[in-house]
Amino acid sequence: MKFAKYFVFCFAVFALISCSSVPNEQNVRLENECAENAAVADAFFERGMYDKAAEYYKKALKSKKYADAVSYKLACSYALSGKYGDALPVFDVLLKKDISNRSIKEALAYTTLMNGNLEEGCRLYEELSADNPADAKLMRNYIKTLYASDLKEKVQAQTEVYLQRFGKDNFTNEMQKKLQAADNESKDKTEEKTSADKAFDKNTETSSKVSEDSGKSGSAASTNKQPEPADDFDMPDWMSEFD
Repeated sequence: MKFAKYFVFCFAVFALISCSSVPNEQNVRLENECAENAAVADAFFERGMYDKAAEYYKKALKSKKYADAVSYKLACSYALSGKYGDALPVFDVLLKKDISNRSIKEALAYTTLMNGNLEEGCRLYEELSADNPADAKLMRNYIKTLYASDLKEKVQAQTEVYLQRFGKDNFTNEMQKKLQAADNESKDKTEEKTSADKAFDKNTETSSKVSEDSGKSGSAASTNKQPEPADDFDMPDWMSEFD
């Protein structure tokens, strides 16, 4: 009888241990599977096969342990394959979790610009440049967003600040040439406007206003349209260490 009780007790303990180990075993298996998928994704990323990398990073997201790091890599893969609209919400969520993370914020700023939102991209680069005054790349991108937004006075002022911090280089030379060309073009247009032109403008002002009002709904869309960002913005250091 004692042996039977002992056997039942041992069986109960074994069953309890087995049941409790099954979930843990499943978790370990899942973690290993996700680690393998992440490794495959990293290999594709290094080869420049960003679509394939994204495919495997999404599979690796099943692991909660490294979800943020994998999400960051996934967003980088989206951005580098030109899927800025897919990358934006991922970077945005990550930045809200870690608002001081410079790598995420820079990636978000660049992706925002490439997705066509100059105003928001300019705001982000302004903050990044202010928080990292020793980083020339961030300030170059801030100035380029100002130029693309046609804010020439701010471009001139920030270029002067850049010169004081980092000295003269190819960027400042190019930017000063652009500013000078824009200034010359503006002066030429002013000088070419004769008194006859002014009289003509005055006579046609009323008819132009009528035409303008009639096409107001159509012109409003084009007025509010964001200008296309330049294609020479300095890219972030993608896949830099994720803190």
